Order: sequence, then C-alpha cells, then structure tokens
Amino acid sequence: MAAIDEQIKEIVEEIRSVADAFRLRSSSLQKHWSDESLTDSAEVADQAWRAMFLSYACTRISSLVENESLVGSSLGALAVARYILELHILVKHLIGGRLYGLVCARLLYQDRLNHERALLDQHLCEIEVYEKFQLVESSKIERGSIGTAEDMAKLDQEARQSFCFYLEKAKYSGYGYWADRMKREMLPSIQSQIELLERKLGEFENRYPFFSEPNPLPKEIRWQKAADVAALKREWDFIYKSTSRLLHSLPGSLVVEQQEQTAAEVRMYLDFTCVTLTKIGEAIDLFIVEVPGQIN
Repeated sequence: MAAIDEQIKEIVEEIRSVADAFRLRSSSLQKHWSDESLTDSAEVADQAWRAMFLSYACTRISSLVENESLVGSSLGALAVARYILELHILVKHLIGGRLYGLVCARLLYQDRLNHERALLDQHLCEIEVYEKFQLVESSKIERGSIGTAEDMAKLDQEARQSFCFYLEKAKYSGYGYWADRMKREMLPSIQSQIELLERKLGEFENRYPFFSEPNPLPKEIRWQKAADVAALKREWDFIYKSTSRLLHSLPGSLVVEQQEQTAAEVRMYLDFTCVTLTKIGEAIDLFIVEVPGQIN
C-alpha cells in the first residue's frame, strides 16, 4: 500500500510538471489568431478559431494540473481523467476535423446563449419563490401572527432548496422588495444579452452557411460519436462507465465497495491522464509547426 501511495505522489508530480510547457504552447498559439481573423474568410477564420481554442485548452490544462488537491484525490483523479479525455477528443477534432474551428465557434455562441436563457429561467423561478414567500408573510401579518418557529423553518428549508442566488439579501431586505428589484434591474439586462447573442449567432451562421448545407457541420458534440471518430471509443466507454458507477444513484452505487476507489484505481486514472497529456501536447506542438503563417 505504501508503495502505491508513493507511486501516486510521483505521478501527480509528473502531471503537475507539464503546466509550464502548456503555458508556453498557449503563448505560441496566440500568435496565430487575432480578433480580426476570427471574422475573416471561412478558411482564415477556421484556422484562427482552431488556434484560439487550442490556446485556451493549454491554459485550462495548466490551471487544472496545478491543483494538487484535485488531481491527487480519489474522486478528483477520475474527474480529471474524464476531463482530459474529453479535451483530447476535442483537440483531435480541432486539429483534424472539417472546419472544426467554426464548429467550436458556433458552439461557443450557442453555449453563451443557452447560459443566458437558463439564467433568465432561474431568475423567473426565483422571483416566483420570493413572491410566494411575500404572500405567506403578508397573510401572517394580516392574521396578527409572525408564524411559529416550525413555520419559519419550513419556509427557510423550501427557500434553500429552490436555488435562489439572492436568498440572504431577500431575507434581509424583504422578499417582495427583492422580487420587484429583480424584475426592474436584472431581467431587462439578461433579456438584452439574450437578444444580442441571438443576433450574433444568426450573423455567424449567415457568414458561414456550412451548418445548413446538404452536408452540414455539426451543431453539437455527441461525445460517444466524437470519441469513435477520434479513435478513442474504448477509452471513452471505460471512463464514462467508471464515472457513472460512482456518481449515479443506482442500486449498485449504493453498495459501499462500489463507491470507494482503491489506490490501484487512482493510480490507473493518473497514469491515463499523464500519458494523455503527453499526446495532447505532441498534437498541439505539431499543429503549431504546421499551421500556415502567423498573425501578429
């Protein structure tokens, strides 16, 4: 057991040691794109978007591997292995996929739009919660009662289970006040951002009409299919099943032995991460050498 623990420490250090190399790759890739090139002709824009996403990937890897508490923990080792595997799949498509820089660019616009739409839905639900609580409090005041401790505890429990961003502020300022403030100040800003992103996404699709042609570019990443195309299907299946076993509340996952990873399993995931990082680095290095020209 002590030997495996020592091996785990060594692999974690090996993984952490690549941070500087990926930071350098990120800097090198930044020479291959500019804000102007991202809206150029399809060929130029595609290459620029590829370089940009690969640069960001390198930066993300640097930050991730330096987090020793995440990389070296039992669940963290598996989480990092899955993240690095998905990143490897994405990198392989960015380097070799048809117009994949544009594919990822469209996904970026779509992800931002989806985020704002989800934020709007969440704020609307939060306002509904506050208005409900305001009615409850008003009703109690009309009856000349502030409610029992049990009543207040139930209300607080419901609020804490409702994913409310501003719950503590609403408790202090008043639920009705905060619901009204969200309507006046926050909803218009989110709706304006949604309209802006919808317009940008539309302009992007009009500029590069490859997403509606007879052989359209994909509008989403289907990881299992993407892994298969990238020749990483076996790795994806294994990591996906491993994370599902630990994270999903299925009967099998309720068994204690199924929830705990052995040191040997942690070492296995760390070994996979270490080798995969090397392959990602080699692929990006080749891209940097072969990419045509530099954008200053």
